[in-house]
Amino acid sequence: INSNTNTMSSSVPDAAAAALLNIYGQKTQPEETPDFLSKSQAALTEELGKLSEDQKAGWSKACEKCPDLIGDEHRLMFLRCEVFNAELAAVRICKYWNRRIELFGDNCAFKPLHLGGDGALSSNGSNAKDEAMVKYTLKGLHVGFIRPTQTHDVGGRAVLFADPSRLA
Repeated sequence: INSNTNTMSSSVPDAAAAALLNIYGQKTQPEETPDFLSKSQAALTEELGKLSEDQKAGWSKACEKCPDLIGDEHRLMFLRCEVFNAELAAVRICKYWNRRIELFGDNCAFKPLHLGGDGALSSNGSNAKDEAMVKYTLKGLHVGFIRPTQTHDVGGRAVLFADPSRLA
Protein backbone atom coordinates (compact mmCIF):
# COMPACT_ATOMS: atom_id res chain seq x y z
CA ILE A 1 0.00 0.00 0.00
CA ASN A 2 1.41 3.35 -1.00
CA SER A 3 1.00 5.79 1.88
CA ASN A 4 1.01 8.72 -0.55
CA THR A 5 -2.32 7.70 -2.06
CA ASN A 6 -4.20 7.18 1.22
CA THR A 7 -6.55 9.71 2.67
CA MET A 8 -4.88 11.41 5.61
CA SER A 9 -6.66 11.61 8.95
CA SER A 10 -8.20 14.96 9.70
CA SER A 11 -7.68 14.43 13.44
CA VAL A 12 -4.24 16.05 13.32
CA PRO A 13 -4.37 19.82 12.88
CA ASP A 14 -2.47 21.21 9.90
CA ALA A 15 0.01 23.08 12.12
CA ALA A 16 0.85 19.93 14.09
CA ALA A 17 1.20 17.93 10.86
CA ALA A 18 3.57 20.54 9.46
CA ALA A 19 5.58 20.49 12.68
CA LEU A 20 5.90 16.71 12.55
CA LEU A 21 7.13 16.87 8.98
CA ASN A 22 9.59 19.67 9.77
CA ILE A 23 11.00 18.15 12.97
CA TYR A 24 10.93 14.43 12.32
CA GLY A 25 10.37 14.12 8.58
CA GLN A 26 7.14 12.24 9.35
CA LYS A 27 3.82 12.38 7.61
CA THR A 28 0.50 12.25 9.37
CA GLN A 29 -0.96 8.79 9.70
CA PRO A 30 -3.71 7.66 7.34
CA GLU A 31 -7.19 7.01 8.69
CA GLU A 32 -7.23 3.48 10.10
CA THR A 33 -10.45 2.00 8.85
CA PRO A 34 -10.99 -1.77 9.25
CA ASP A 35 -10.64 -2.23 5.48
CA PHE A 36 -7.43 -0.19 5.37
CA LEU A 37 -5.93 -2.14 8.28
CA SER A 38 -6.84 -5.46 6.69
CA LYS A 39 -5.24 -4.47 3.38
CA SER A 40 -2.16 -3.15 5.19
CA GLN A 41 -1.73 -6.41 7.13
CA ALA A 42 -2.07 -8.40 3.89
CA ALA A 43 0.49 -6.15 2.19
CA LEU A 44 2.90 -6.65 5.10
CA THR A 45 2.51 -10.42 4.88
CA GLU A 46 3.22 -10.24 1.15
CA GLU A 47 6.33 -8.10 1.67
CA LEU A 48 7.63 -10.41 4.40
CA GLY A 49 7.35 -13.25 1.91
CA LYS A 50 9.60 -11.39 -0.53
CA LEU A 51 12.51 -11.08 1.90
CA SER A 52 15.37 -13.57 1.89
CA GLU A 53 15.49 -16.27 4.54
CA ASP A 54 18.61 -14.63 5.97
CA GLN A 55 16.90 -11.23 6.29
CA LYS A 56 13.88 -12.69 8.05
CA ALA A 57 15.63 -15.33 10.19
CA GLY A 58 14.65 -13.66 13.47
CA TRP A 59 11.09 -13.05 12.33
CA SER A 60 10.75 -16.68 11.27
CA LYS A 61 11.98 -17.84 14.69
CA ALA A 62 9.51 -15.52 16.40
CA CYS A 63 6.67 -16.90 14.28
CA GLU A 64 7.65 -20.38 15.43
CA LYS A 65 8.51 -19.74 19.09
CA CYS A 66 6.17 -16.95 20.20
CA PRO A 67 3.17 -16.57 17.89
CA ASP A 68 1.23 -14.96 20.75
CA LEU A 69 3.68 -12.00 20.76
CA ILE A 70 3.58 -11.26 17.04
CA GLY A 71 -0.12 -10.85 16.33
CA ASP A 72 -1.86 -8.06 14.46
CA GLU A 73 -1.16 -5.43 17.15
CA HIS A 74 2.57 -6.19 17.06
CA ARG A 75 2.66 -6.00 13.28
CA LEU A 76 0.58 -2.82 13.36
CA MET A 77 3.28 -1.07 15.43
CA PHE A 78 5.72 -1.52 12.55
CA LEU A 79 3.19 -0.48 9.92
CA ARG A 80 2.43 2.70 11.85
CA CYS A 81 6.13 3.40 12.32
CA GLU A 82 6.59 3.32 8.56
CA VAL A 83 3.35 5.21 7.84
CA PHE A 84 1.83 2.01 6.43
CA ASN A 85 4.55 1.44 3.83
CA ALA A 86 4.45 -2.37 3.96
CA GLU A 87 7.85 -2.84 2.31
CA LEU A 88 9.62 -0.67 4.89
CA ALA A 89 7.60 -2.20 7.74
CA ALA A 90 8.65 -5.72 6.66
CA VAL A 91 12.32 -4.76 6.72
CA ARG A 92 11.92 -3.01 10.08
CA ILE A 93 10.11 -5.90 11.79
CA CYS A 94 12.78 -8.33 10.58
CA LYS A 95 15.61 -6.10 11.78
CA TYR A 96 13.84 -5.75 15.11
CA TRP A 97 13.61 -9.51 15.66
CA ASN A 98 17.17 -10.13 14.47
CA ARG A 99 18.44 -7.51 16.93
CA ARG A 100 16.19 -8.72 19.74
CA ILE A 101 17.68 -12.21 19.41
CA GLU A 102 21.18 -10.74 19.28
CA LEU A 103 20.58 -8.74 22.47
CA PHE A 104 18.55 -11.20 24.52
CA GLY A 105 19.72 -14.55 23.16
CA ASP A 106 17.54 -17.49 22.19
CA ASN A 107 16.53 -18.14 25.80
CA CYS A 108 14.94 -14.74 26.44
CA ALA A 109 14.23 -13.10 23.07
CA PHE A 110 10.89 -14.81 22.66
CA LYS A 111 9.53 -13.88 26.07
CA PRO A 112 7.50 -10.74 26.74
CA LEU A 113 9.72 -7.69 27.36
CA HIS A 114 8.81 -7.01 30.96
CA LEU A 115 10.30 -7.40 34.41
CA GLY A 116 9.34 -10.23 36.70
CA GLY A 117 7.53 -13.48 36.15
CA ASP A 118 8.27 -15.05 32.81
CA GLY A 119 9.49 -11.83 31.17
CA ALA A 120 12.68 -11.49 29.15
CA LEU A 121 14.07 -9.14 31.80
CA SER A 122 13.54 -11.62 34.63
CA SER A 123 16.44 -13.20 36.43
CA ASN A 124 15.69 -16.91 36.41
CA GLY A 125 19.18 -18.39 36.66
CA SER A 126 18.99 -20.10 33.25
CA ASN A 127 22.57 -19.23 32.28
CA ALA A 128 25.37 -16.78 33.10
CA LYS A 129 24.99 -14.71 29.91
CA ASP A 130 21.26 -14.16 30.54
CA GLU A 131 21.95 -13.30 34.19
CA ALA A 132 24.55 -10.70 33.18
CA MET A 133 22.20 -9.14 30.62
CA VAL A 134 19.37 -8.90 33.14
CA LYS A 135 21.68 -7.40 35.79
CA TYR A 136 23.00 -4.78 33.34
CA THR A 137 19.51 -3.91 32.12
CA LEU A 138 18.15 -3.54 35.63
CA LYS A 139 21.11 -1.36 36.60
CA GLY A 140 20.36 0.92 33.65
CA LEU A 141 16.72 1.19 34.69
CA HIS A 142 17.45 1.85 38.36
CA VAL A 143 20.21 4.44 37.94
CA GLY A 144 18.13 6.62 35.65
CA PHE A 145 20.03 6.15 32.40
CA ILE A 146 16.85 7.20 30.61
CA ARG A 147 14.56 9.64 32.36
CA PRO A 148 11.38 11.44 31.33
CA THR A 149 11.68 15.22 31.12
CA GLN A 150 8.00 15.88 31.89
CA THR A 151 7.67 17.73 28.57
CA HIS A 152 6.24 16.75 25.19
CA ASP A 153 7.11 17.64 21.63
CA VAL A 154 4.63 19.34 19.28
CA GLY A 155 3.30 15.94 18.26
CA GLY A 156 2.44 15.08 21.88
CA ARG A 157 5.24 12.53 22.37
CA ALA A 158 7.12 12.40 25.65
CA VAL A 159 10.67 13.75 25.55
CA LEU A 160 13.21 11.46 27.24
CA PHE A 161 16.72 12.30 28.39
CA ALA A 162 19.47 9.67 28.09
CA ASP A 163 22.55 10.13 30.26
CA PRO A 164 25.20 7.46 29.54
CA SER A 165 27.43 8.81 32.32
CA ARG A 166 24.96 7.36 34.85
CA LEU A 167 25.97 3.83 33.77
CA ALA A 168 29.58 4.30 34.87
